[in-house]
Amino acid sequence: MSSKAPSNPFATLTWDDVEAWAGSRIVSRGKSYQRSNRVRELARTVSRGIVAWVQGTSRYATQVEIAKRKLTASCTCPYGGTCKHAVAVVLSYLECLKNQREIPTAAEDDPRFDLLKDAAQAAAAVHSWELEEADDEDYDEDEEDDEDEEDDELTVSRRAVAKRSRPLVSDGATAYLKQQSKEDLVALLKHLMQQHPDVRQAIVDRANLLGGAVKKIVATVRKEINALAGMPAWGDEDGWGRGRSGNYARIQTHLEALLAAGHADEVLSLGQQLLKAGTQQVEMINDEGETAGEVAASMKIVFRALRQSSLAPAEQMLWAINAELNDEYDLCQGKEEFWHHSYSAANWNIVADQLAARLQKFASENRSEGYSTNYRRDRLSDWLIRALEHAGRTKSFPYANGRQRRPTVMSA
Repeated sequence: MSSKAPSNPFATLTWDDVEAWAGSRIVSRGKSYQRSNRVRELARTVSRGIVAWVQGTSRYATQVEIAKRKLTASCTCPYGGTCKHAVAVVLSYLECLKNQREIPTAAEDDPRFDLLKDAAQAAAAVHSWELEEADDEDYDEDEEDDEDEEDDELTVSRRAVAKRSRPLVSDGATAYLKQQSKEDLVALLKHLMQQHPDVRQAIVDRANLLGGAVKKIVATVRKEINALAGMPAWGDEDGWGRGRSGNYARIQTHLEALLAAGHADEVLSLGQQLLKAGTQQVEMINDEGETAGEVAASMKIVFRALRQSSLAPAEQMLWAINAELNDEYDLCQGKEEFWHHSYSAANWNIVADQLAARLQKFASENRSEGYSTNYRRDRLSDWLIRALEHAGRTKSFPYANGRQRRPTVMSA
């Protein structure tokens, strides 16, 4: 497509148009983002708009559309509209047009569209909630500065917690809460905190996150996960000869609070530790599957965090594959939802190369034949075959005993 094609509504945009749309201050910040190469995987949409990832305090999905020279934007950042991320995307696209660089078209199932849809629903819920707080009413997009400034980290966390903690649907309980005074709501929360420890912990976590105590909460979760390994396994702790599984509800509350505040990378790191510790506990504990269920429920939060993390798509895919390869008790709940989204052949190509190298290394390090060795090799081979197929790099290969043998790998 020619960069000057009349059918491209962005081709005739001027600097004045962009400033009139976003304002000089936001345009200035957007220009800084664009110059810093924070815009990634820029693509066109079928509606002749543009979509991209923009790296700010977190990684945001940003979409911009234009009709009759009127720009509209949506973004998963706390500001959510005509923000500096949207400006950076527009400026990056204009630069591509100027230099006649070809821009791909995003697939209909591009994961960014789902994230933007969720953000739009959350924004609508916030609007209907009409919570009268000065911090929300006076929020200025300019407050969310570069991620290396501590104050801006707190601003983003504050805004994210405020948005995501509100209900997404209207029901009788919501209507009741709206009618209550501030004093009545505080009294109700105090009562719930006394009756339900998890409610108290959720409120404490959110308060700590607003105060910037992210590292403190992460350290607390790590300590609680480590404590799982010390839980009794075959004792008479509950009178039935079974060990207690530990307080996974508390861990889940911590993870949810971190994710709601935009700390997906921290949740992901904790998830790796949780899967290892949970697997060890499931191996030892004598229960009816309750522990495995609690670990799986916790991992569901982790897999939600995976799609919101700062990892590139191929890195997210490899993270999910590694988790499944290390999962011996079907603890990776949430993996189906992760793989429900489509990934490009280019990303599958990266994954295939990584898995092929790993399989070759595994073969050289494990010469002996045995059930465990064969099982691990087969699981890794299955994932390699899947990656090769999605990348379009497989030739037909023979079958033996109902299983596919090692595929022929085509050069990328």
